[in-house]
Amino acid sequence: MATVYRALTVQLRVQPRKLSVKKDAEWREYRGPMVRKYPRNEWLRNNCVKNTSLGRKSSVKLLNSVPFNMQGHGIAVGRRTLLEDCYIFIQNLFSFSRPHTIFGTLISVFSMSLMARSEGRSLALGKSLVLAALCAVAMNVSIVGLNQVYDKQIDKINKPYLPLASGHFATDTALTVISATCSFAFILGVASSSFHLLFTLLMSLVLGIVYSSDMKLLRWKRVPILATVCILSVRAFLVQWGFFGHFASSLNGGIYKVTPNSLWFSIVFMGVYSIVISLLKDAPDLVGDLQSGIRTLTVRLGVAPILNTCMFLLCLDYLAGIYVGLFRSNSHAQVLVLTGGHLLGIVLIFSKYLRTSVHSSASIFSFYMFVWKMFYMEYLIFPFLNPY
Repeated sequence: MATVYRALTVQLRVQPRKLSVKKDAEWREYRGPMVRKYPRNEWLRNNCVKNTSLGRKSSVKLLNSVPFNMQGHGIAVGRRTLLEDCYIFIQNLFSFSRPHTIFGTLISVFSMSLMARSEGRSLALGKSLVLAALCAVAMNVSIVGLNQVYDKQIDKINKPYLPLASGHFATDTALTVISATCSFAFILGVASSSFHLLFTLLMSLVLGIVYSSDMKLLRWKRVPILATVCILSVRAFLVQWGFFGHFASSLNGGIYKVTPNSLWFSIVFMGVYSIVISLLKDAPDLVGDLQSGIRTLTVRLGVAPILNTCMFLLCLDYLAGIYVGLFRSNSHAQVLVLTGGHLLGIVLIFSKYLRTSVHSSASIFSFYMFVWKMFYMEYLIFPFLNPY
């Protein structure tokens, strides 16, 4: 057995591509219309053992124990250390948590804390900020993780690099992470005795469940209007109102009665941005949604109308920001930051829009991620808003 193992390893290492025309055609057909992460490795495991003397079942078991690199070459076998296993798990967990959403959550929490201070409240960036950030990140991981669990089959086509879709994370592992992070968030929320923080966590979880769960009357992501309502409610209202209220009330002895106009502006501004994100998020996934029968607006209308609509909404949003900077500011610094920041934003995003091809999924995804970056940038501007 060991001799055959070494022979197969050497053969795969030295002659990885000595295949007949017929076998190469079978391999291309096996790949199908979408490129999978390790298609050639799987093809080798399924087809290179037919002429061996071990028998089909034993041969497949043997070849499955041989590790392959990206080109299908056999590589040396060795056991990973505990440290290597931990490192790989952390890498997969990082990818599973969807880092761009975590970054947006953290910067929004920090921005709301600065807005609370700009309203004349004394803010010590200590316990309340750390508590809110930990709760927000933990709940964020549980919500995006739940979405990946229910989208596992679709993600094998649209996002094969995610841990669940690629097989690096088992479903049980994902559910364990979701349960742990959700419980951690609520434990901290209850310990904080903050109504705004606990309400934000609870409603975010509820909306995450109705958005992703494939149950009767749920799975709102299948309905474009309901999907937009979920994203808008969390990103536009709950994050702004909930975390601002948490900081304002906790830093003033629980007294929080007046909602400043600057907070309302941030809610409206991010409301428009949330609509754009909810429309744009399905544009790169057109092929997978078509195969899965999900009737998103991108499937119904096409990519070009979605991109044009999103760009129109973003232009209106930034023009409103420029107006606030010019006519609702009390200092030259506010005029410079609010007007200049929103003017720069509209120039950058329009330039990116002109370079985006509606025929390239990669180009559309790049534009979508750029919108997220501009979304983050806006949170750096909010603390300069005047409480008009």
